[in-house]
Amino acid sequence: MAIARYLYLNNAKYVTQDSHIGFIKTMTFAYIKDISYKNCGFRIEDAKSTAKNGFIYMQNKINSSPVVTSLNPYTTVKCSNVVCSDYVYPWNRTFEMVCKIAVDDVEHISGDIDGDGRVGMLDYVMAKRISDGKYSPSNTQKNAADTDGNGNINSKDCDNIKKAIQKRS
Repeated sequence: MAIARYLYLNNAKYVTQDSHIGFIKTMTFAYIKDISYKNCGFRIEDAKSTAKNGFIYMQNKINSSPVVTSLNPYTTVKCSNVVCSDYVYPWNRTFEMVCKIAVDDVEHISGDIDGDGRVGMLDYVMAKRISDGKYSPSNTQKNAADTDGNGNINSKDCDNIKKAIQKRS
């Protein structure tokens, strides 16, 4: 999975918040299903326990782990909103388990409005349009654009994003 993530981040034209969430869902399913099966065998009653390597244990490990969102510059964010539910065991075997996986959001990088893992010129343009009332951002974009945390996107946030871009150059 690490190689696939590296290749994607290295070669993708656009890396977005949605692509991070898709990766987290895929990784979560693989870890919870495969690692828990390997460690819990066919004991379904152990799978949901918080015992080491059960589904809940693995979900908690994922929620406390960083996710790489950019290679240049190398950037990670904390993944803390993964919830698994509605476990189903076809044929009563854990290796065929399926479940719903919800990812509320991936922690944002302050100023990274477009969700590509870094603060760039597009983020500045988006912040300017938001502060001028010409663009209605999603909640994730609003949180990323509010660089000073005052609940408003204004010229100060635009200046902070501009400074972050200049600092990186």
